[in-house]
Amino acid sequence: MVIINTSWNKVLKHFGMLNLIKQVYFTLFGELKATLVNEYLQRNIQLVHDNYDKYNLPRFDTYNDNKMLKINEWFKKNVRYVSDWDRIKKVEDWEDAIQDDGKGFLQSKKNGKYEMDCETGTTLQYAIARENRVSSEQLIFWAGRMTNGGHVALLYRADWDMDIYSMDWCYYPDPTKFEYRRKFKDLPWYVTEWFRTNDIVI
Repeated sequence: MVIINTSWNKVLKHFGMLNLIKQVYFTLFGELKATLVNEYLQRNIQLVHDNYDKYNLPRFDTYNDNKMLKINEWFKKNVRYVSDWDRIKKVEDWEDAIQDDGKGFLQSKKNGKYEMDCETGTTLQYAIARENRVSSEQLIFWAGRMTNGGHVALLYRADWDMDIYSMDWCYYPDPTKFEYRRKFKDLPWYVTEWFRTNDIVI
């Protein structure tokens, strides 16, 4: 959050500078966060790869667009949304897939389902897609504000028309084929973008 002294708020607003300063701040913050998340993705793609068969994660022998739909089907059956606070008593924690404390997101299975919040679930979703040979160029790790608060979701550039679609697994999952669903840019509940990145080395 940008916090600016109230008196300065009035001066900057008068000269039309307040929105500009906020935009610069969020642009810089977004670039920093995107770099950190890029490193986080690279690390966890490797962790998931190293433990893929141990945790019986899915493999799909089909074309990429269908792989992405099948990954979301697998999530519906095997992953349950649970907030960080409810699972590990932290307001926000971007945990790794495997951790020494046993609280990594691959170590979160309870009553037959993995328990994850939006960013760790999206990270696993991304890693499963990469393990199934979906290219980095087609995958987008998106973070921003929705109508109901902050959120992280996976976006996918589909083969069928090279446009971008939401693969959101927890807030707004959509099982329909890409040719019958709305494009990401047409979804009104994704209000503000903070940053987007992928696992390509920056």
